[in-house]
Amino acid sequence: MTSNLPESDLYIDYKAFLSNNFDPKEYANSTVNSTSDGEGDITISLAKLSFSIDNLNKQLHDQVVTHFEDLILQAAGIRDLEIVLNSVKEGINSLNTSLDRLKTKIYTPYSQIKNYIIQLERLQIASDLLRKVVRFFYLARCLENSLIDTNNQSEKCNEYIKAASNISELETLLKDADFEGIDLVQAQLPKIQQSKAKISNEALRLLTEGIDNQKEVDISFGLQIFYELNEIGERVSKYVDNIFAKLLEKMKNAVDSASIQKEIKDSGVAPMKGIRRLGSEPTAGSSTTFTSVLWKRMEALMDNIAESCNKIYILENVLANEKDAMTQVSYLDEVAKTLDGGLIQHFWKTLSLNFERELKESTKGSSFMRQSFISGYSKLLRLFQNLFAKLEKQGYLKLDGDFQSQETVVMLHSISSYAS
Repeated sequence: MTSNLPESDLYIDYKAFLSNNFDPKEYANSTVNSTSDGEGDITISLAKLSFSIDNLNKQLHDQVVTHFEDLILQAAGIRDLEIVLNSVKEGINSLNTSLDRLKTKIYTPYSQIKNYIIQLERLQIASDLLRKVVRFFYLARCLENSLIDTNNQSEKCNEYIKAASNISELETLLKDADFEGIDLVQAQLPKIQQSKAKISNEALRLLTEGIDNQKEVDISFGLQIFYELNEIGERVSKYVDNIFAKLLEKMKNAVDSASIQKEIKDSGVAPMKGIRRLGSEPTAGSSTTFTSVLWKRMEALMDNIAESCNKIYILENVLANEKDAMTQVSYLDEVAKTLDGGLIQHFWKTLSLNFERELKESTKGSSFMRQSFISGYSKLLRLFQNLFAKLEKQGYLKLDGDFQSQETVVMLHSISSYAS
């Protein structure tokens, strides 16, 4: 800035006043201290300051005079700018006012719509729950009416099928809807469970007695009830497992040395000392009696296997004939989902594995038992051939001259280790 001063004023020191850190108190202290040290008189310093102020005023005056027109124009521009700014400010205020009005117009309907939506959602939930409650009691009443006893067996079974369908839908409702806290619904639950138990027991009776008596009508009714209860796969699988459990006990008994010895003893024949499942071998004089009892038991076992096969084939036949009314999917396809393949394939495979395991267990510690099966392999093979021929005669198996089929191959494999 000092470079812009006239040459006559350059001797004046303005640097101290141009500093960004200028402090008037510090400057005053510095001036007083300098005069007190004898370097000058404070009046001189004041005179310098006064002169500098006058000089600056003169310079400002000269600048204003010199640039008067420019300053007037700038002042006029500032005034115009203020007018524009005021106009903008008024526009902003007007816009804010409009926004406030618009906010009021939007917020009120929005709040109302929001409340209406909440009310609608709750009404829909309540309406849906009430519809399900109404449906629940309708089904419960139909279930109660379906369980009225009647002497007509066919009519009774048809009503039980309807009741099973009602129970299935009721259970679906109970899963899908939250009836917790609805006392009238909760009070019906024990009755529904009792009805389901009654229907299940009747279906099991129809299925079991129908198979035992070869009455396909009763089997069909029992299966339809289980199908409507969504339990057909589980129930058929359990029935087949029960057949296997009984057969397994008969297999164990047929080849049990201790049981054979007890039978011989109870029949009055001299006991065979040393015969145990895992013990010494029978004596030469008693081995013939032991072998005779063993093969009689094997013959009886084949009769039991034939009886079980008959039940399984009857069950499969009815399962294949019964179909879902809507999808036309057979009950047999539904049962196959819970078994290892089809029902027949599952039966023969499991039967073969159990039979092979029991023979191995019986011969594990008895060389005499093993020798009996090896020497009597032709007799054992003939027992199976008679079994297959009987099943073929009943129409359950289709065999060629060598008794070859999928079922026979699987079953004969269980005794292949005794072929000489």
